[in-house]
Amino acid sequence: MINISFTSKPFIVFSIFFVLLGSVIGSIWMMNIYGFNLFKNESKIFPLHKITLIDGFLTLIIIGVGFMIIPRFRNIPNPTLKTGYAILVLIISTIILSIISQPSKDSESNIILFSLELPYLTILLPKFIGVSIFVVKIILMLRIKPKLLVLSDYFIFIAILILFLQNIIDLYLQDKISYSIIYFQFWFLFPIIMIFGIEYKTMPSFLGYIRPRKKTAVLSLLSSIIGATSGFLYLLGMEFVYLEYLFETTLVFSSTTFIISNFIFGGFDFGKIIQFTKNENRLRYLYIQLHIVISFLFLLSGIVSSICYYIFPNSDLIFLFYDMSIHFISIGFIGITILLYLPLMLPPILGKMIQISYFSFIPLCFVITSLVLRVVGDLLISIKYVSFKTEIQNDVMFSLFGFSGWLIVFAVISFLLITRKSIINSTSKDG
Repeated sequence: MINISFTSKPFIVFSIFFVLLGSVIGSIWMMNIYGFNLFKNESKIFPLHKITLIDGFLTLIIIGVGFMIIPRFRNIPNPTLKTGYAILVLIISTIILSIISQPSKDSESNIILFSLELPYLTILLPKFIGVSIFVVKIILMLRIKPKLLVLSDYFIFIAILILFLQNIIDLYLQDKISYSIIYFQFWFLFPIIMIFGIEYKTMPSFLGYIRPRKKTAVLSLLSSIIGATSGFLYLLGMEFVYLEYLFETTLVFSSTTFIISNFIFGGFDFGKIIQFTKNENRLRYLYIQLHIVISFLFLLSGIVSSICYYIFPNSDLIFLFYDMSIHFISIGFIGITILLYLPLMLPPILGKMIQISYFSFIPLCFVITSLVLRVVGDLLISIKYVSFKTEIQNDVMFSLFGFSGWLIVFAVISFLLITRKSIINSTSKDG
């Protein structure tokens, strides 16, 4: 059997690189918004932030996790190492081409001075091919049914189909880049549904209940399918009445029913389990439970923010709703879930043991503090909003909110340092 770690490791490594790069770019963009004026042309910063985090981080880490965890669910060999590297090279090729082909504009006349408009399809094609290979490989693996909790496979199947549809949308839009909430949420839907599938399979063993509630999980799956369909049609430009509301409503329903199915906010007596666990196991249990609860609180808050965005289009808080929706889901839900699962998945990836007792809640605190500061800053911008230029941008206290993005960088770095420490100590202890 091929070592799973060798196939997944390069995806994890490059995803970490891109999340650091994307977080730094996003932090610089935020500083610009809050009055630091590091760059004159802010319009070039945000696309780079999107490319590095969505194409670089989210896509690569979920593919890496998929190549590791799906074969482990059914104890089968992983795809060949050559296949993994081919997918990685194809996706990174598109990322590099996308970065170097960003159009350059004259800040005064807004005239495009440089653009690779003609070969745009060529730029996206490598990633589309790489994603297509991944989708085919995963579907072939999913044909082998696991013995327990088969419903998780359906979540994973829907998730990879959404990934395929996302790339079709990008091919369709091409240079007509969309920054609507639904565009980002449709992209987030791939990792969200993939997380649902993985958690449906793993949470019973992690948190100690026998199995999830199947009927509510089926409702979550069905509403995810309806939401993905409505989002796809909306981004294709289909003019159906209230299509965006259908997308948001089904996203709420899918998340809520999944929460109920997996006892995220209660319905199961976790106190007895905590009472009889000690030391390493107790810390592991609390680490998992706290990250799970907080991540889903951010998911629901992000979806509610997006609903407010559509219900109150003329509100002074429109920018607050927009920014909260995107970052509560991407950082608050997806980011915190990765903080939870990566330590649990690293042993088979690295081939080394990791002591969970060396992990702390410092990265989680950085993430929460960053999002809180971001909300307060967004609130101030929303109240005085005039094309990102506000009357209070010269205020020192206001400028401090511009540094909130760097807390995400610190969260990633602290997580990597803590991980390294846990590996060193566990190996030295074994030696």
